[in-house]
Amino acid sequence: HVNDQVIVRNGAVELEPLPGQITEILPGTQVALAVTGRVEGEPSIELNVIDGQVRHRAFGQQSVAGTYVISTGDIRAFAQNNDIQVDALSPARALVTAFTGSAWVETQGGIYEVKAGRAAEFGGRVMIIREITPVEEGPGQIALAPTPTTLSVTLIAPSPTPHDAFVI
Repeated sequence: HVNDQVIVRNGAVELEPLPGQITEILPGTQVALAVTGRVEGEPSIELNVIDGQVRHRAFGQQSVAGTYVISTGDIRAFAQNNDIQVDALSPARALVTAFTGSAWVETQGGIYEVKAGRAAEFGGRVMIIREITPVEEGPGQIALAPTPTTLSVTLIAPSPTPHDAFVI
């Protein structure tokens, strides 16, 4: 259904938006799920993180037809063939972490690549990139190194050509 909402108070909920993809909605998270259209017969799905965090994992090569986007605030992260986490820090701030594969993030008229092993914090017109060090994680747990190294701070300006991509 359009804009169905899920609120997870305790435990976690797993969604399978498209075959071979699992999104885990972590405790304390509220999301809205919508089918935004169809591409070659497969759905285009958007999961809006209103509050909290989700972890997306893809298993095997994905279809090129359907699309799956995880959004929060002003960002949209394309979830396909990757292992990413999206945290809604506030209505104006979000953190996108790429564990495996790249996270392609659309914001402020541009598309930015967050490479595996990095986390990007987006807030207003600023993007902060940090190196992450994966640590042992158990079921439903995601951990970053205690003191991530800041690699860059970038001022994001609207792009006159929104199809340009910036590699981070």
